[in-house]
Amino acid sequence: MASPAQDVLALMTRIGEALALAGMALIAGIGLYTVGDVVMRYVFNSPLPGAVDIVTYGLAGGVALVMPHSVVTGRHVAVTLLVNAVGRRVRVVLDAVVLTIVALFFSVFTWRLAVFAAERFAVGDTMWILGWPVWPVWGLVTAGFGTATLFALCMAALAWTRPFLPLSHTAASVPEASE
Repeated sequence: MASPAQDVLALMTRIGEALALAGMALIAGIGLYTVGDVVMRYVFNSPLPGAVDIVTYGLAGGVALVMPHSVVTGRHVAVTLLVNAVGRRVRVVLDAVVLTIVALFFSVFTWRLAVFAAERFAVGDTMWILGWPVWPVWGLVTAGFGTATLFALCMAALAWTRPFLPLSHTAASVPEASE
């Protein structure tokens, strides 16, 4: 039987995978749009409209949607220079400290993104070329990083409450409660 921690991690993993899939589909779509723009621009002398807007705002949304998955799976950029030089107990504490710092950073970043999205809505800001409102994009980016923040807070809490949590944070690697 799975522990509550395993259930939470499994749920976060499923949500993270779904969001990452959406983010990667968005990024792939942007790649196809860019290829189409290049072909139309140089072969037919007729570029696709709004390529700069679509690439700029689309990439922001795509990256934000992938962030929750990277947090819950521990596949973000990490520097492990001294990890092998210290004992397991120190590594676990360092891991908890790093996850706490990540959660705090994401919390502040998400807050500022929410303020920015609200400001874009209030002033009616639009994309340069297409003229579409930008606040929905910034709302999506805020939601992606907000989910990453929630996941980082959960991962940090698990790291501090389970002193022997393995360094890889996948749902399958969380030890049973009976250990």
